[in-house]
Amino acid sequence: MPSRDDTREWVKAVLAHLRMRPTQLAHAIGRAPSTINRFLNDPGATHNLQPETIDQIAALAKVRPYELPEDRTPKVNGMAEAEAEAYRARPDGDVLLRHAVERLVEMRNGVDPWVLRSNALLSIGYLPGDVMLVDLNERPRAHDVVCAQVYDWVRSRAQTVFRLYEPPYLLASTTDQAVLRPLVVDDNVVVVKGVVTASIRPRRNLDVAA
Repeated sequence: MPSRDDTREWVKAVLAHLRMRPTQLAHAIGRAPSTINRFLNDPGATHNLQPETIDQIAALAKVRPYELPEDRTPKVNGMAEAEAEAYRARPDGDVLLRHAVERLVEMRNGVDPWVLRSNALLSIGYLPGDVMLVDLNERPRAHDVVCAQVYDWVRSRAQTVFRLYEPPYLLASTTDQAVLRPLVVDDNVVVVKGVVTASIRPRRNLDVAA
């Protein structure tokens, strides 16, 4: 039987492969977020994951239990470049930004911070580099800005995108031709994960070196 450390490293590899956060993985396999979060992050926890949970994670990643996923560059629906990435505070980064993000995340359960990397929402004021606070428990309504995942089940990959929700479509608001194609929310290939309830714009240095 693999050890707890073996399981944890395997789950981390699956998360990296699927480009998911622990909370998203838990939702995808029908488990409570604490099932994965506590297992990965609680230093006092000594339990291993149940075999059925491991089987569900393996099925989602299309691998055998404890088999490491193949590292491939994602290409989902023609989108090769990552449109967003999970926010990670850097030790040498903006302290005020880090504190603001931490405070907003602490204020409510189920809030995930992401960094926008595309021009998909440029026309309504969201810029690449903005930190998007996504409430995973909020139900999306028409005209909301939402975080969604676009799955490529053949390659076992997922792309995180930010779009305007106009049921049943997700729409970009930009002149960038690469992201203009509407996405249909079908809860299979395109799944809304949460609603953007706040955003933070880091300070930008506009000085141009001579």
